[in-house]
Amino acid sequence: MFNARKLTPYFMALSIFKVELFFSIAALSGYVYLGSESSAIYIILMTGIGVINIGLSLLTLLVTRKIKIIDIVFLIGFPIFVLASLILGRISSTSAISLQQSQFNSFLAFSLPSLFIGYYIAKKDIDLFIPIIIVMISITAGSIVSILVPFISGAAFSIMGGASYQAASYYTAFAYGLNLYVLIYSSNHTESRAFSSVSIKIFQVIFLILQVIMVIIPGGRGAFVLMIVYSFIAFSKLITLRNAVKLILGLLIFFLLAY
Repeated sequence: MFNARKLTPYFMALSIFKVELFFSIAALSGYVYLGSESSAIYIILMTGIGVINIGLSLLTLLVTRKIKIIDIVFLIGFPIFVLASLILGRISSTSAISLQQSQFNSFLAFSLPSLFIGYYIAKKDIDLFIPIIIVMISITAGSIVSILVPFISGAAFSIMGGASYQAASYYTAFAYGLNLYVLIYSSNHTESRAFSSVSIKIFQVIFLILQVIMVIIPGGRGAFVLMIVYSFIAFSKLITLRNAVKLILGLLIFFLLAY
């Protein structure tokens, strides 16, 4: 039976990744978004989801018995400050108006809803494990369709549902980071029991290998660096001080014997 109350927290959490999910789902469905000139679907979806996010967060604020001053400052004062900054910028300068408007539009569509989503998740104490899994699998599946499959067939990467090669690399690197997080920190989540089996772990490792390949294929250098950073953080978390000492001693012995 459909239960909107139970699904709302997942919707709010997934909304943080609405851009990545849009292009991943577009790639899976075969749709290519060519910009606002050809279709308004992207703008409508991003704006609509953002409005719903803000509305649900404000509703949560209103039903809260004890409203703190910091809540009002955080959710209302900060957006007003940004709006005032835009107005003052328009008054004091007539240059780069289109750039100012573009930045403000991005703030309204992405940054502002994320502000409210963060508040909502903190107030509801939502476990983000399931949304993380959904986002990771969706991006990986979209990358397989638009990056790996064309590469295997001998074609060069062209587009991922409308996203450029740089965006496609970044999305896949992000999925790689989420996958590493699930592998290392799944025990910290109450909803992770289904992902504790050995077969699931093997499947995730296979995903990691594919994700590394799909980050490299499009040629996004920044995404490659991001993937290296994720790997370094994961390695530093996995290795204990005792294991680090053993590793260093092992390397020293190896080089001494080799010398």
